[in-house]
Amino acid sequence: MMFKSGLRAGQSNTLTLFSLNHRFVEALEWILALSCWNNHLNRWNLCSKGRRLSIIALRKEGFTEHSIATRIGRSNASIHQFLADPENYGTCKRSGRPQKISYRTKRRILAEISNSTKGCRRVKSELGIKSSHITVWRVIKKSPNLVRQRMKTRPELRKQHKEARLKWAIQHVQWSREWDLVIFSDEKKVEL
Repeated sequence: MMFKSGLRAGQSNTLTLFSLNHRFVEALEWILALSCWNNHLNRWNLCSKGRRLSIIALRKEGFTEHSIATRIGRSNASIHQFLADPENYGTCKRSGRPQKISYRTKRRILAEISNSTKGCRRVKSELGIKSSHITVWRVIKKSPNLVRQRMKTRPELRKQHKEARLKWAIQHVQWSREWDLVIFSDEKKVEL
C-alpha cells in the first residue's frame, strides 16, 4: 500500500507499509484520507488521530523517531513525547488561571440582563456575584446574542397619534383668551 504523506519538495512523498495487518492498513488509509495533512500546524496543535496511527505503524516497521518526524512533518520532540506515552499524549491539563465566573453564572447574567435596563453593578449585586462589575460587563460583551442599543427618549409617534394631534390643533385653533390660562413649562421668555 502507498500513502501520500504531504511532505515538502525533495522529500520522499510515499510511505510503504508491508507487514501490517490488511484490516489495520485499510483503517489507517481511511483515517489518513480524512485527516488534514498539511505542514503548517502551529506548535500547540496535537497530532491528529491519523497521524498518531501512522506514527505507531511506522514505529512498528522499525523507523527511527527522526525518520518518522521527517516523514510526518512534525518535530522530533513531539514524536518522542507521543511514543513515550501514547495513551496519555495530549491529556495534560493546561496551565492558566481558572475562570472567576462559572458557565452557569454566565447564563444567569445573560438571562438577567436581556431585555432590561439594568446595569452591570445592579446585576452583580442582585445575583450576589463576588467578581467585579467589569467581569460582568465582559460576560455581556462576549455574548453574540445581546446587542447594546441606546434607548429611545420617547415613544414612537405613529399615524394615529399624528391624526389625534392634528384633530386637537384644529379644534383649538380658535382659542384666544384661553391660551393665556395655559402654562407652557418648557417655554423660555426672550426679550429683544
